[in-house]
Amino acid sequence: MKKSLLIFILLFYINNISSIIIILQGSGCAGKTSICKEFQKLDMSCKILDEDQVFYDNHPNNIANIFPIEVEIIAKAVDSANLFHAIVRNQIFFKNSATDIEKNAAIETIKKVQKVLDSKTKEMKAINDVWNNFYVDHIMRAVRDCAITGNNVIIDHWFLSQEHIDELNKEFKVVVALAYSPFESLVQRTLKRNKESVEKRNFSQIRFFTQALMSFKDKYHLVPESEVKDFESENKPIETLLLENLKTNLAIVEASLDESIHAQGDANSQTRGEFSKKQFKEFKYELIKNFQKEPMCHVIPKSKYDILLPTDKQSSLECAQLLLKII
Repeated sequence: MKKSLLIFILLFYINNISSIIIILQGSGCAGKTSICKEFQKLDMSCKILDEDQVFYDNHPNNIANIFPIEVEIIAKAVDSANLFHAIVRNQIFFKNSATDIEKNAAIETIKKVQKVLDSKTKEMKAINDVWNNFYVDHIMRAVRDCAITGNNVIIDHWFLSQEHIDELNKEFKVVVALAYSPFESLVQRTLKRNKESVEKRNFSQIRFFTQALMSFKDKYHLVPESEVKDFESENKPIETLLLENLKTNLAIVEASLDESIHAQGDANSQTRGEFSKKQFKEFKYELIKNFQKEPMCHVIPKSKYDILLPTDKQSSLECAQLLLKII
């Protein structure tokens, strides 16, 4: 009887919580983080949950637990704030005090660690499963902890699946916002973001083109004009994309990759996550083939959403104000 009463009280409490969870979706470099910051200024009680930050705060320790000796060798030459990106992304920035011997030892050790991380062994798969479950559990618990106190929560989202969002929707009011930035803007935002991140040595803010552009491809359909009418989707087109414009921006990315030391890896592996030149050619082909029938396609979101935030047309503050109106 007591147990049933406790469950009833808990369910009653949860169902009467006024917290709103905002899931802020969008491709990489679409401006989600900037919107979160502006929204918190408008709603001071709102809690920001940055999925990226959860990852960066915990993954270095996870790697160090598996490779304690190797991380110690790397840390002699590499700045502590850069350890994660040095090991997992090959974005290595050496300490000014590092000797040539320490630098060479770090480079060779990073290669050894990457080889293990990229291996397809059962052990490594099990470790990855543990890591992924840890991040999901951590994020879901953090969301609930914030929301159950009555605070609104805004999630800078990329990790949680639709299944997790549906789960939260059973307990709280959930608003899904889509931060949309056109393909051209994504290219320019990525170039600008990385330049500023390197200058400020803010390594966690560096983004590969594979993150921004692959997420664009994953989140949007490119549908020729002649097929839009019969295209099955709960979403309407939000923009048009011209083949000429697409090719121009793909050429900008390709030129950047030609100069990048990171474009030698494998974007399908855990490490060295930038496009290799071969992979970028395959990506380019996959995008361009959508234009075989016509030189223009409509951009249609793949996932359902409640509000569209056009980050190329409105400032981060204006997008945050739009969000505030609907909650």
